[in-house]
Amino acid sequence: MEHESRFLSGAVEPRLEQDNPTLVIERLEKEVTELRENLERYQKQDSKMEHKISRLRGVRRYQQESITSSDIAYYKTKLELQRQLERTEAKRKKVANMLIACMQENTKLKNARIPIAKVKEAVQCEICYEPMSQAVMIQGCGHSFCSGCLEKWRRKQPECPSCRKPIKTEPQKNYTLQAVEELIGESEIIVL
Repeated sequence: MEHESRFLSGAVEPRLEQDNPTLVIERLEKEVTELRENLERYQKQDSKMEHKISRLRGVRRYQQESITSSDIAYYKTKLELQRQLERTEAKRKKVANMLIACMQENTKLKNARIPIAKVKEAVQCEICYEPMSQAVMIQGCGHSFCSGCLEKWRRKQPECPSCRKPIKTEPQKNYTLQAVEELIGESEIIVL
């Protein structure tokens, strides 16, 4: 503005200064010097601004890159944790299924075991109420008794002590009950 006012004021003065060209040249040189100084000052300010802008762009780029890097690291970690969770869940299901299978097998085994007391009761002679020794079976009805007990019984009465059917043939050895008798002597529990 100052420059413009001088220039405008110089427009009136040229007539006065036309007589003296040295004054005109000095004035013009002074104006050129002022313009150069202003230009240099503006260039320095412009250079400083460009430098600041460049630094800010660098900071912004760094922030974007670091955000991107941290985002990538976060998502990689999250993905790996999800995979680990899936593997752990699959293992948990596998172990749970194995546990269920073991429990079912254990239940089968428990149900397959018969306590000796029940077996003894099943192979108990109905005459002497003891476990049968040398078990024999009556052919007509299928009941079994100790061979000694049944012989004594038959001398008194020729009928089955359980169902009272007549005994028409000689009783046969009951090999199944004899095998059970042997097991009873060996173990507390019989596994079927």
